[in-house]
Amino acid sequence: MSGVRALASSFRFVFYRVLAALARRLPVRAHEDGRQVLLVLRPDAIGDYLLFRPWLRWLREASPWAGWRIVLAGNQVWRDLAIEFDADCFDEALWIERRRLMRRPVFFFRVARRLRRFRADLLLYPVVSREVSGDLLVRASGARQAIAAECDGINLDRRMARLADRWYTRLLPVVSRGFEFHRTRSFFSALVGGEWGDFPRDSGFPVAARDAGGSPERYVMLFPGAGDPRRCWPAESWSRVAGVCRALGYRVLVCGSRDERPLCEQIATGSGSEVLDASIGWRALVARLSGASLALCHDSMALHLAVACRVPVVCIGNGNHYGRFVPYPESLHTRPLVLLVPSVVLAQPDPESVFAHGSAVDISGVDFEVVARSIRALVGSAR
Repeated sequence: MSGVRALASSFRFVFYRVLAALARRLPVRAHEDGRQVLLVLRPDAIGDYLLFRPWLRWLREASPWAGWRIVLAGNQVWRDLAIEFDADCFDEALWIERRRLMRRPVFFFRVARRLRRFRADLLLYPVVSREVSGDLLVRASGARQAIAAECDGINLDRRMARLADRWYTRLLPVVSRGFEFHRTRSFFSALVGGEWGDFPRDSGFPVAARDAGGSPERYVMLFPGAGDPRRCWPAESWSRVAGVCRALGYRVLVCGSRDERPLCEQIATGSGSEVLDASIGWRALVARLSGASLALCHDSMALHLAVACRVPVVCIGNGNHYGRFVPYPESLHTRPLVLLVPSVVLAQPDPESVFAHGSAVDISGVDFEVVARSIRALVGSAR
């Protein structure tokens, strides 16, 4: 069966490579303003963008390409976030529905055609773990120069990578271990020939973006979703956690996407908590989260958002990509951050290597009493 899957994957790669080559041959026009074009390709998830966005601002404000026309090709799921906080960092954007990209050839070709029309002088694909879809879009773009990281073997088969490597004018050596923010720093260090003093130091939002209005209300925010059900702590445990927070005198807001609303309502009903409306918008969410006494979440987007908002965090995980996205280095967070994972994760002699491709460890191995003790240690009582 694995041989059949490999054959199907190879066939799909060849098919989409032909589509990319066709898009690459499309004619383009020169830009009216005469500026050179920097195309930044980031089709990955919200959490990845939260860790990357300081580098987008650096490209706009301090990099050798600061005066260029900057085009951002990003994932549709974080479109509103980027427009709300980072619209001044790019001149134009292409928003990609990632789930459709490699499933619908017509949709792929449309995206590829739009990328080609940007007529990029330089394309940066600053995703440390490249993916085949990203490489194919780079091929389609026809950029005069295209730069990415050397393949690390996490998301991209090395055989396919050897073929795709030829589509780049330069591949950068990036550190193979360590936290994602630091790995991105190594990408840009290799790009400009050394670490610059004005490189971003963390992923935090500026104070103005985090202004919560000075409310005296004491509350905690729960983010019980994680996309992948295997990374979600049981709903019953979340309800008990909410009960602990309420017993300490805190208002509890349960937060999630529209798809996660049934889960949020289940937890809120079982604990007497409130569900935060998923339609409040990114700016309101950042302001609300910045005013919280504590955030409780999985190792998901919510973790990176809470750290960026300078909020104390209790993070419950199963070791997924341990070392790369959790735990946070102390230099990157200013408020207390407690990471709780099943003991089997920490029992590994090298968890970063063991869980580099993900984790199948049962997250219910995180004991509720350990979580409750961490909450009491961080926030005590609101009374």
